[in-house]
Amino acid sequence: MEFKEKVTHPFQLNGFVFSPDFNKNGDVVSYSGHCRNLFVKMISGKLLVMNSWHKFCYGENYSDFTWLELQVCMETLAEVFGEEFWKSRITKLTVSINLSIDAEQVMSRLISFDGIPMEPMRPRTSRLVYGKRFASTNYNVKVYNKGFEVKKVAGIEIPPTLRIEKEMKMTYFQKRRKNPIRIYTPMDLLEPSSFEMLAFELYRTVWSLGFSYGLDPMAVKDFHDATVVVFMGDPDYRRVLKKKSNYRTYKNHERRYEELRNEFKVENYIDVLNSLLKEKLDFLKPASFAQKTM
Repeated sequence: MEFKEKVTHPFQLNGFVFSPDFNKNGDVVSYSGHCRNLFVKMISGKLLVMNSWHKFCYGENYSDFTWLELQVCMETLAEVFGEEFWKSRITKLTVSINLSIDAEQVMSRLISFDGIPMEPMRPRTSRLVYGKRFASTNYNVKVYNKGFEVKKVAGIEIPPTLRIEKEMKMTYFQKRRKNPIRIYTPMDLLEPSSFEMLAFELYRTVWSLGFSYGLDPMAVKDFHDATVVVFMGDPDYRRVLKKKSNYRTYKNHERRYEELRNEFKVENYIDVLNSLLKEKLDFLKPASFAQKTM
């Protein structure tokens, strides 16, 4: 009734306190409220629920959040929002993972996503770079030092932790031609296939990261290898090479760059992150899933 009548004062509904939001003309356009860390908005006959389910359950999102804990969390959400919760539409979904590795070491080498330079992430009051982000029309990727963020926000020290996040607009990913993510409602998240689809998306994210391995063009043996280091070690130059040269030239440069990395014994961060990701996903996944998905 309050929503239909566009009341201009806060009101309570099912344990929530909703406050009116006004446009520049002073008209009520929506109502906003909170449930723990969740942000709830009532607008145009819809109830929008946003923010982290992990934080909703535990007040933080730097701990491990297993698939079974996710199911328990959703049951709690159904108690809060009613059984309609299970049939509600997921419009955005963020899949993320916390990996035990020195995040600063990774960040110092991370330069690109899918060949495109990533933007630095900084606190509002500092120029210190604690992460990198990539933004596109249908998804956003963040790779950052979770320990730095937690200490900055909550004053808590946690072990070295690198967090990888991918926020997805589901209308695109549900219809994606290759490897669509067929998750439409919270009910779909009960299926083992959902875990596999989201795990693949994390692997896909790691595979798309580009690292500079700090190879010195002056240290290689000839001009060709120096050219390889210069072009393949910089995301902008690499993109130019990919666009302006033929496919075989680019692939030869890519192959030689990996050979040089091995010759100079520089650690391959993609291999390292993939190994850590597999180990963490094996821990988060219920044992029963292995039988169902084989």
